[in-house]
Amino acid sequence: MKNKKFFLYVLFFILFSHFSATGQELSNSVYNFLKQNKYRPVAQNLLTSGENSFPYNIIIDFPAKEKSNETLLLVFYQEEVDHNKNVIKSTLEYLRESKLEQNVSVLFSYGENQKIEKQGMIYGSSSFLNNLNSSNDFTAIIFDLSSSKNMIISNSNGTTAPAWLIKNEFNIFLKSNISENLPLYYLSHMYRLKLFSERILDDFFKNNITAIKLNINKEKIDDEKLIFIIKESINKYSQTEIKNWDQHFLMLRYFTRYVNLSEKATIQIILVIILVCLFSLMILFFVNTSMKKHAWQRLKKIWYIVPVTFAVIYLSFFEGKFIFNALKLKMNDVQKIYFLLSLQIFIGFMNTSIIYLFTLLYNKDFEARSIDYLIIISCFINQSLFILVDISLFPIFMIISLLSILALSVKNNVLHIIIFIFMIIPFVPYLHDIVKFADIQSLKNFVLNKNTVSLAFTFILYPILIVDFRILTYYRNIRFKKSSVFIGTGSSVVIILITLTLISSVRTFQLSKINEAKSNKLIRTSREELIDFNYFDKDIFNDTIRTIFIGLKEKPLQCDVTLIGENHSPILYTDNDFEIISQNSVFFKIPYNPPQKMSFSYGILSEPCTIKITAIFQNQEENDYTLVTKMVSLGG
Repeated sequence: MKNKKFFLYVLFFILFSHFSATGQELSNSVYNFLKQNKYRPVAQNLLTSGENSFPYNIIIDFPAKEKSNETLLLVFYQEEVDHNKNVIKSTLEYLRESKLEQNVSVLFSYGENQKIEKQGMIYGSSSFLNNLNSSNDFTAIIFDLSSSKNMIISNSNGTTAPAWLIKNEFNIFLKSNISENLPLYYLSHMYRLKLFSERILDDFFKNNITAIKLNINKEKIDDEKLIFIIKESINKYSQTEIKNWDQHFLMLRYFTRYVNLSEKATIQIILVIILVCLFSLMILFFVNTSMKKHAWQRLKKIWYIVPVTFAVIYLSFFEGKFIFNALKLKMNDVQKIYFLLSLQIFIGFMNTSIIYLFTLLYNKDFEARSIDYLIIISCFINQSLFILVDISLFPIFMIISLLSILALSVKNNVLHIIIFIFMIIPFVPYLHDIVKFADIQSLKNFVLNKNTVSLAFTFILYPILIVDFRILTYYRNIRFKKSSVFIGTGSSVVIILITLTLISSVRTFQLSKINEAKSNKLIRTSREELIDFNYFDKDIFNDTIRTIFIGLKEKPLQCDVTLIGENHSPILYTDNDFEIISQNSVFFKIPYNPPQKMSFSYGILSEPCTIKITAIFQNQEENDYTLVTKMVSLGG
């Protein structure tokens, strides 16, 4: 008898050790866990569910020790609670004992990591925000504890978290020895190009709530370190006095901590430098008569090289795009991005080199020194224009402007080559990070379809290529003038081609591996027997109330119920949440992992209606699903 009991225990363990609750079972499990640990969880419905029992959000509030209008919102996913109970318990215990100056709310959100996208997705965080009715200033820190890599996500669709919040979390990660995905610098403009989207951050930003998302890989971080990160996040928030939402800033990693150049500090520096530059130009070109005369005499013989360079580069980008489209190469998105940009830059460099070659051969009147003046003027114009676009770009163009002044003071051609390289270097990590952190599909569409890319690259490149022109003037002044100019120009074109090819090849290979994603396999089947359907109509006064019953033979991942009328909406009224698709079709809102038995009651018109039920079931293999559709036609 004992052996039989032991065998049953072992069998139960084998069968159910890998079972994880879903749907309302999951919400009930989390709720009971919190209740058992003597907290006061509050259930928040995801939607008006009528007669159904759907999953729900769970909220625990920790009021400040004195009245406060600030609230820190910690967001955890219900699906991750079971594997992180020790972390959750330690966090809640810490909040109960701390009695902070600000309110703290902990949201256990349902349905955040859904595997298949569909119309009318229901997320716990969205439901929480839709029901939020508070005048408090909220700051949200979202913890994704099932991520494949450790990463701090601070932006979405052109909006970034405030600098103080990003800096706090960056420094906490560094303090925890987690640095593999932390940038060496954070230029806010890079993340304002709408090239990356994070759905949960979008929801908070649209509600004017500052938020940041911490992706945690539990295979690399143990519970102790994770608890430290959460507690430090709470403490840093509580200790931060000024919480301005500035979105134009530069952040640098300085050894083991980040330092921030704020919006206010950047503006102050810009004003000082612009005043100094204007004063210097006034002294050089207006007060000093001999300098003014000397400079203008030199410039008037070669001034046209600036607008010509600008026009040639701009047209070259369109030429490169035309050639790219004509080739119709079969490439992945990363390859398309790098190949197109490399092609455009190379064509621009080659075309300007041809212009420079003819200028050097046939314009014998200008001096090399006059090019130095053009470089300074071009860089000053660029700096001013890009500051108007975004002040966070100022440090990059300030460095280039300083290099242009240095170019004026040196005569050695090797030094000019070094300055040319150093003018390119500030843009390399900037472009690298854009490609690395952007959504590849969005970036591809941006590069291929936006003419602003061509204009921006033209403004960036034309001062650098004028430095290249300054380098080539050296070959005009040495022996065998023509052959030296041809050799120098040809060599520069070849070097640029090799450099662009190497960079594109290496980065394409690296990013293609990073962006390889295992796609979902969705198998359509005609097994309608997996879906049971029934209904009855009941007349109440002059109205007809229809109740439909849906039974699913297996546990569903998703289920959609769409009602299609002949000419009008098939629903007059209902206690269930629904969304209108068109004039004559609607669908009921149903959350992720719904129950196997559902019913919906609603008032109907006296006309025929078609009901379409679609269910998705998880197969045994990961990312392998079965889709079943059942159509039912009903009379009016």
